[in-house]
Amino acid sequence: MNAVNSLNKLGETATATSCRLSEVSLHFQAIAHVSGGHINPAVSIGFFTCRRMTLVKTLLYIFAQSLGAITGSAILQVRQSLRCLSWSSQNGMLGVTVLATQITSVQGLAIEIIITFMLVFLIVSTTDGGRQDVSGSVPLAIGIYIVGAAFAAGPLTGGSMNPARSLGPAVITGHWKAHWVYWAGPLAGGALAGLLYSNLFDAKYVVEPENEDADTPAPLASPPVRTQQAPYHLQGIHYQPEESYNSRRIINSYDAKGAKF
Repeated sequence: MNAVNSLNKLGETATATSCRLSEVSLHFQAIAHVSGGHINPAVSIGFFTCRRMTLVKTLLYIFAQSLGAITGSAILQVRQSLRCLSWSSQNGMLGVTVLATQITSVQGLAIEIIITFMLVFLIVSTTDGGRQDVSGSVPLAIGIYIVGAAFAAGPLTGGSMNPARSLGPAVITGHWKAHWVYWAGPLAGGALAGLLYSNLFDAKYVVEPENEDADTPAPLASPPVRTQQAPYHLQGIHYQPEESYNSRRIINSYDAKGAKF
């Protein structure tokens, strides 16, 4: 029986993480050019401590993210109440993130700090405009990390890494047990990641600037422009090129006796 429950839980985790992979990757790919595609207060806090966002903008982002999470949970609750969904969410609570029975609040806090720190560090690193070595799909890399972190921390804390993701179901279901962990942990991890990257790993500190005072080779001289000079002299022969070939006069410049021809 325990084995069956474990397999069921593993199946639920796999389904949830695969959905998060597609959701995060596609959303980031779709709206990153508009707003940055944060969808996560921890990411916004990381960008603030990384000095890429103002405080007012960060607070507005967090408000919008929280409102979106609550709205999404409300829609899901309505659909479930109308029996439009044949499956039941985790613990019957719209996917509320809860700590495992063997995990204390302090342990859950530490787990959320670590996994969110790595997530935000990945995001601020791969979106650093000063880097020229980033290749491949950034949204896919972020989504793959979220899947791995969810598999690792999901059975322990739910693998939230996103305060808004935990807030939405909590507001709709009224389940607030240890909810502070899912705000304090991700926000602390995100803030620490932004601070650490901006002060130690930012491209402007790592990439060696070009030496402007270094000797540079002189620019190549432009090739001489050939212009037709009229009249011109060549070996004592005087040409008048403006005349036609038949009427061209060839005049010897001088002779030994000084006579003109």
